[in-house]
Amino acid sequence: MIGALVVAVAAYFVAVGPLRRRLAPGAPFPRRRTAWFMGGIAALYLLDGSPLHALAHLDSPNLHAMQHMLLSYVIAPVLLLGLPRWAAQPAVAAPSVPSVAHGLRHPGTTVGLAVAVLAFVHLVPTYDVALASVLGHHGQHLVFVALSLLLWRSLVTPTEPADGGFAAVVTGFTPAAGSHPQPPETRGAPFPVGRLARDAPAPYDAPGAKRRVLLVSDNRDNPNWGSRATTMALLELLDLAGFAPAERVMDAEVRTRVAVAEVPAVEGLLRRPALARLASAALARGGRTRSTLERLGVLDTASDDPEETVRRWRRAHLEPLDAWIARVEHADAVVINGEGSMIFTSPSRLEQRVHLAVMQLAADAGVPFAYVNALVSDPAHGPRNTATLEATRRLLPRAHLVTTRDPWSHAFLQELAPGTHPVYVPDALFAWYGRVGAAGELLARPDHLVPFHPRPERLGAWGFQRPYVCVGGSSEAAKDPERALTSYRRLLAALTALGYPLVVTISSTGDAFLEELAHELGLPMVPATTNALVAAEILAHAELVVTGRYHPAIMAGLGGVPCVLLGADSHKTASVQWMLRYPAVHVFPEQPTDTDVDAILRWARSVLADRERWRAAIAAAAAERADEARSLAARLAAIAEPLRA
Repeated sequence: MIGALVVAVAAYFVAVGPLRRRLAPGAPFPRRRTAWFMGGIAALYLLDGSPLHALAHLDSPNLHAMQHMLLSYVIAPVLLLGLPRWAAQPAVAAPSVPSVAHGLRHPGTTVGLAVAVLAFVHLVPTYDVALASVLGHHGQHLVFVALSLLLWRSLVTPTEPADGGFAAVVTGFTPAAGSHPQPPETRGAPFPVGRLARDAPAPYDAPGAKRRVLLVSDNRDNPNWGSRATTMALLELLDLAGFAPAERVMDAEVRTRVAVAEVPAVEGLLRRPALARLASAALARGGRTRSTLERLGVLDTASDDPEETVRRWRRAHLEPLDAWIARVEHADAVVINGEGSMIFTSPSRLEQRVHLAVMQLAADAGVPFAYVNALVSDPAHGPRNTATLEATRRLLPRAHLVTTRDPWSHAFLQELAPGTHPVYVPDALFAWYGRVGAAGELLARPDHLVPFHPRPERLGAWGFQRPYVCVGGSSEAAKDPERALTSYRRLLAALTALGYPLVVTISSTGDAFLEELAHELGLPMVPATTNALVAAEILAHAELVVTGRYHPAIMAGLGGVPCVLLGADSHKTASVQWMLRYPAVHVFPEQPTDTDVDAILRWARSVLADRERWRAAIAAAAAERADEARSLAARLAAIAEPLRA
């Protein structure tokens, strides 16, 4: 037994040492996986080569049974965790080998063989022979380990075939190319769908064909009012520029968290949809859960390093990653809707990591890309993420156009990434000026505007014919909803002293805590599912809006309505006041205390007392911002023109 272990260890170190340059040129020595492999060898020695073996065999039936269980179900996956990624790839062997290997790799064959062999070795005569001979007993245990390796290999072999012979050196067989498991939608195809998509000719290659423009982060599927409305306005500007998207990556896709594994054994398990969803959800939880998974080699496909992200995407061969690669590489131009994603938080935002990776893909493929409508900021709290900042400094200068949606983002980006040449173009939503705020008759029949809600009784009685005050949440307060319940209960109770009916506006699912308060206090509630144009009209016809949200402040401003702004996750609620030329700029805490509530109430009263001056200033500024926002069409047209040639 000890001799067999020595041979296995020697073969392993020959493969990862001298032969590594031939089998995987450029691959580093796999320290972590070597530790796994040696751990498996050590465990195998303890179970079958040390005095513990004799103890289990002669003195303890329970230990003997436990020994068999560990040999059958634990040792093999530990050994397979020790195979480097390049070593675990299926190899193409001699012509006579693949058909045999293919049969052994088929799950039905593997299970049938395992059942037959285990039944045979546990027949009384066979079992007695094994017990009567030390050599026979060791041979029985090697059969258990070999069967376990075969079973686990059928589960964990990666889907992408690669040349090499390490698997044959260590495990004794080489699975056939093409025998790898495939997802249901690709079965019957020789390669994954993403590979076919990338290799197929683009349908727009014909002379005179419409050019393919890809929009990344089409946020119309996001329940956030601002995300939906801004994308709608942006699409109108793209169409005006002759840059209408032929393809889109929706917000739900961008927010899809895909788990991948660096360890071959785990990689195979993640090809099971249920396990992949479980791992992705665990990564999303963050904290210790995420750290534990990362130590086991389970990673998020999107990292802070966009080059590493692209490498993971290409290696994973999973959807939607393959589709993203194909869409970017076959695009004539890519437009990335930056929205509020570029806040350099630690940990970083998933949308920001995906946007950086798309920039990397486009730059690598020589596809022109524009990053538009962008907020760029440090986080309101916590350290700056230097990794995403460095990636931004490296990639944004390669963009054909970078536009920031507010002057503060513009100044911040110029300071931190001087190689970038951003242009300040106000948020696309300003282009709705003249459309929103002029249709007061839309609110005359609120019963026609009520959206779907699973508990319609919680919406309360909608009525917008009398003057009213809207109260909304904050992106920063939403991070601590329990505390926000107390803060906003205090705020809502105090604002009734203004003498106007209150309307609770939930512009984002993050503000769901406000639904409970609206129900508790008997206030009408406008949910996140409300049509974006209807929501904008409700805000643009209020007397005053109290909110910590950026886009609702713009929606109100389109009607000349002033806001009392609370803190957010960046500079956004301060910058929007500057853009709308508020007579005075003030940001109150996102979690107001009793003292803060008193200050908010006093400020609200002063604004209402001077509302005509405020309205005139805000309406004039909104008109100017609208003209500037519409200039985005001309800037995009300058990129589109060469594509028409």
